[in-house]
Amino acid sequence: MFHKATVTRKFFHARECAKLVKIAQHTNCEIKIIVDGKYVGTTKSILSLLKLGLRPNTVIFVFVKGKNEREAANKVSDLLKESDI
Repeated sequence: MFHKATVTRKFFHARECAKLVKIAQHTNCEIKIIVDGKYVGTTKSILSLLKLGLRPNTVIFVFVKGKNEREAANKVSDLLKESDI
């Protein structure tokens, strides 16, 4: 399992959540997101991610398990840091 901490740069809406789900599907990884020390989201469901209510400057821990862990974690981190989509 690989984990990475990152800080969001924007609000997360359906489009961004869908991109996270696609990253998980394309890399064949299970991605879990921890906010405020609590497990709160998985990339198996867009709704699960929307419930997070991610806002700018939120510290997030991303846990990735699967064949391409580092690649998936870096892609998720890049997406979370993007200023606009």
